[in-house]
Amino acid sequence: MTERREAPTGPPPRSPDSLTHLVQLALVARRYFVDGSNKSAIAKQFGISRFKVARLLDEARAREIVRVEIAMPPTVLDLELSTAVAMRFGLHRAFVLQERDLPREAAREQLGALTASVLADTLREGSVLGVAWGRILDTMADALQDLPGCSVVQVVGGMPLAGISLNSLDLVRRIAARAHGPVYSLHAPMIAPDARTAQRLRHDPQVAKTMQMFSKLTCAVVAIGSWDPPNSLMREILDETDRQKLTDAGVVADIVASLVRADGSTARTHLDDRRIAIGEQELRAIPEVIAAAGGADKAEAIRAVLKGGWVTTLVTDARVATILMEA
Repeated sequence: MTERREAPTGPPPRSPDSLTHLVQLALVARRYFVDGSNKSAIAKQFGISRFKVARLLDEARAREIVRVEIAMPPTVLDLELSTAVAMRFGLHRAFVLQERDLPREAAREQLGALTASVLADTLREGSVLGVAWGRILDTMADALQDLPGCSVVQVVGGMPLAGISLNSLDLVRRIAARAHGPVYSLHAPMIAPDARTAQRLRHDPQVAKTMQMFSKLTCAVVAIGSWDPPNSLMREILDETDRQKLTDAGVVADIVASLVRADGSTARTHLDDRRIAIGEQELRAIPEVIAAAGGADKAEAIRAVLKGGWVTTLVTDARVATILMEA
């Protein structure tokens, strides 16, 4: 009688496209991704090593046997645009409202409410918050609930304008009331009449005390102004001669009184010695700078600020985000 040969030890070689291999990929992937088993338990069940399990899981993803889908609960955000804008411009985060057709005031209120939520999630006990000013920031202050205990610093001088109820000093105080911490006010105009007056104001003890806090900021919330087309509170306080000089210098945007060209670079102008506000280098040193700006007419100004790396987080609307992603 002829003796049977012993069966070879170990699993037989399998083609990557064999049904047996494909089933094994699916079973291992299901045990890991659906059932929540760890790699050691799966290895024991199938009689293979943990390293083999890891390779099978990688292969299952590469061959799209496993497809990962990230979904959020119903929300006011357009998650896809939020992610795309953040990646395109190297931001820490972007928050894009999905609503496109709201009237300007309603859109401003929604952006303010969203900015309030983002700010509350960002701040920690002991943070030092810098606050600029703008119409969206005004609505943000209305929407704020209690914040972690922190200091609040006004980072730009005031801009009193006829027909605008907004007041930068009042805005900072309203936010500080939610943070239950000290407030550092800047009792000076954003643009002094001349360089000599600006220098004198900077040496005022109260103003100097506030400006010394600029280097200690851990977070700031700011607005972005547009110069083409005009939609900037800073631009509105200047006379026509100054406006024309700055337009000729290539200014397309402003952020906390710094002027920005289309490529994101700083526009050095005759106003530099007259500004009373946080400086560019101090602003760029802040770990988290949240910019709130919306409206299609501001899209190119926002693009310039993002290209220049002036901010780390953007809160905007879907129309702006779509324009930003088109170029």
